[in-house]
Formats: sequence, structure tokens, C-alpha cells
Amino acid sequence: MRLIIFIYLYLSFFKIITNLGMPIMTVILSFICGLVMHRRQRWFLIAIVLINTIGNHYFKYLFQRPRPTLPHLVTAGGYSFPSGHAVAITTFILALQIIIKQNTKKRLSLYLLDLIAILVILSRIVLQVHFPSDVLAGTILASANTLLFKDLVFDNQSTTSDS
Repeated sequence: MRLIIFIYLYLSFFKIITNLGMPIMTVILSFICGLVMHRRQRWFLIAIVLINTIGNHYFKYLFQRPRPTLPHLVTAGGYSFPSGHAVAITTFILALQIIIKQNTKKRLSLYLLDLIAILVILSRIVLQVHFPSDVLAGTILASANTLLFKDLVFDNQSTTSDS
């Protein structure tokens, strides 16, 4: 009986945490977070989340990889590769970390953001809606694009003087 309760709680946790990586959720959170940011930081966050979210749809249709044939523990539609949740949460968290590093040296907040991203990415595999390669590709794609975009936006420019 304890095992059944543990498995139920374990799966319930991942069903909740996976929602943080929904692309629409990260877009909404970007707009909300942007309300308290300097102008350049705000537009960096919103733009890269939108760019990577839209770009991910093109990759899905390019590769058209079907989802795992295992029974899904949550509803998931569309193609599997690359993982939209992995792209969305990686982009959002990495962009936030870039902005936080510009404003503070508080490492704890950076580690907590890492933990959230890892849990969301892991949830997609645990819930059997993605192959590990789907989330790995989504994470790499989002990280590379976000870091390249960061260099374009913040290269040799002060962000604290923007309002």
C-alpha cells in the first residue's frame, strides 16, 4: 500500500511540475517578470522566449518524430522532437539567470532555477511523453540560441542604465 501511495504522489508531483514548462506558461511568466525589469532585460526575456517557442514548432514539423509508444501519463499531442517543454523552460530559466547575474551575485536563486528546469525536463521522460533525446535536444537548442541572443542584446552595453 505504501508503494502505491508513493508512486501516486511521485507521478502527481511530476504532473504538476511539468506544467511549468508549458510554452504558453513561460510566455506568460516572461511578461509578468518583465514588469519589474529594465527595458533591455525585459525585451531580451520576452523576445527569446517567443523566438525559441516559435522556432521549436518549426523543428517539430521538420523532424516529425512520433512520441514514445508507451502509455502517456499525461495528455500530449503533436510531435516529440525536440521537446517543447524542454525548450520553453530552458529558455525561460537561462534568460532569467542571465538577467539575475547582471543584478546580483546571489547564487542560491540560480541553483533553485536550475532545479526547477531539471525537474520540468525530467518530468517529460517520467510521464512517458518524450524520449531522453527529445529533451536533450530541446535543452541544447534552447541553451545555444539563448546564449547567442544574449551576446547580440547585451554585448558591451550597460543594462542598468536602461529603464
